[in-house]
Amino acid sequence: MYFRCTKKRAGRKTYRYWMLVENHRTGESSRQKIVAYLGNLNRAPRQAVARKFLRAAEKLGGVTVSPLENVTWRNPRDYGDVLAVLSFCNRLGLRSVISGLMSDCRSDVDPALVGVIMVVNRLCAPRSKRSIPAWYARTALPDIAGLPTEKLNDARLYRCMDKLAAVKEGVELALRQRLLPLFGKNLDLLFYDITSTYFEGEGPSEAEYGYSRDGRHDLKQILLGLVVTRDGFPVAHDVFEGSARDSSTLLTMVAGLERRFGRFRKVLVVDRGMVTDGNLLELSRQGYGYIVGSMKSRLRYFEKELASGTWKRVREHVLIKECRRRGERYILCDNALRQRKDREKREALIAKLESELRQLSKEIEGGRFGRPSEARRHLAEVLLGHRSASRFVRVRVAGPADSTRLLWDRRAEAVSSAELQDGKYLLRTNVRDLSDEEIWNAYVSLNQAEDAFRDMKSFIKMRPIRHYRSDRVKAHVFVCVLAYLVLKTMEKWLKERKVRLSVKRVLEELHSLKLGDIYIRAPSSVLLHFRRVAQPNQLQRKLMEALELPEVGEGAVSVW
Repeated sequence: MYFRCTKKRAGRKTYRYWMLVENHRTGESSRQKIVAYLGNLNRAPRQAVARKFLRAAEKLGGVTVSPLENVTWRNPRDYGDVLAVLSFCNRLGLRSVISGLMSDCRSDVDPALVGVIMVVNRLCAPRSKRSIPAWYARTALPDIAGLPTEKLNDARLYRCMDKLAAVKEGVELALRQRLLPLFGKNLDLLFYDITSTYFEGEGPSEAEYGYSRDGRHDLKQILLGLVVTRDGFPVAHDVFEGSARDSSTLLTMVAGLERRFGRFRKVLVVDRGMVTDGNLLELSRQGYGYIVGSMKSRLRYFEKELASGTWKRVREHVLIKECRRRGERYILCDNALRQRKDREKREALIAKLESELRQLSKEIEGGRFGRPSEARRHLAEVLLGHRSASRFVRVRVAGPADSTRLLWDRRAEAVSSAELQDGKYLLRTNVRDLSDEEIWNAYVSLNQAEDAFRDMKSFIKMRPIRHYRSDRVKAHVFVCVLAYLVLKTMEKWLKERKVRLSVKRVLEELHSLKLGDIYIRAPSSVLLHFRRVAQPNQLQRKLMEALELPEVGEGAVSVW
């Protein structure tokens, strides 16, 4: 006896109808007898499904069964979110790409599948590698991916990480070729930025003390350099020592891009922290274009252009103007919103300095310091603590020892020069075939790399890193970058289908969609087992249709 499914297609939808069929022997052949029509179980509520099975059981044994007492729903497992992420991993071809580079593997479990499971975990329920087997058993992945729960353990996860670290560059190259239609012309511009992530313990050999973007200067860290497209899709990444200067990583990353993808003529967009004259000279020598932010101190060389001339409006609150110096193009940018913020910040810093000067003046006049040299020493400490504001204030200690006074006033020229630079920033480029507005648009798109770092640290939870071996730390970072690639692919897919929900919100909604087992036992000891997905609500159904996920309700049915 078995269940037979017939399919009927209407428009773009496929409907499945189930029947309970029994084999009958007639002479030398066998024939099938339909015991009961069960209908479309996908759309039937749970109680209706139970009644259909009970009626079938009555036909089998001629018994009467109480409807609900012998019906149980067991082992609910996460289904909707893991199915969505796994489907997009398959669309990107992650498993086939990784498996092709691990062709010498002799394990009975494909390590590429284990790697994909780690990527799914990063987007659905990020946790330590040792916690993944327990999480895996609570999901529908054993049913969907075909890897039994008992075959996924810590040892296989760590062996997979060891292999991933060795094939990273090959995977990046293969994925780039696969995703060229998705990238389109956006590969003409590549955006490079860098961030840091710290370790609670010692960490790998690359973990060193350095400038922390997370404010944890007391902990060792590594640096992560990431190259993304204009749409934010990650193209390549590298891990650097935690004490490395940002500018020292730029040429290393460019050399890595050449090693992966060969010689290419692209325009690199980087922030001002990467800029040194040596870096820009080397990029020009190698034939690369660059668009970089320049240090604000260079604005003093453009005071004439800042004070006069015609500006071009590119946004409601943004003006730009092009200048040339020694064969290079400079784009002056004026942001009205940033202008007000800069002015308020400067006034607050000066006010705080003047407040401390007034307090010090009272102490001097009260005779706290016996000699003028002591007063000057305390004044130096105050000015050292307010370096940003001290250049706007002229301070001196005047008078004889018995009547020392502290005098100060604002430097009008310095304040005027700063006001002229409020809201201004400077871009520098050697690109000839882009307009000034296109250069500005390219530079502001650099926030795609910053968005990637934010998502990897918050949503994907790259930290904490629970590894101390260098290769496994790099493999962990690689898994997080692959998860971010899947995230961006899902984001683009939803945007094209006009779904106005974030990927995080979509996965949260689908997380409540469970796969479970329905058991029905009749007094004649016939046990019906049907694996089925819970009925999705209206929003879940729309999301699954938008993501083009398989119709719910498919699964194994058994009779004992």
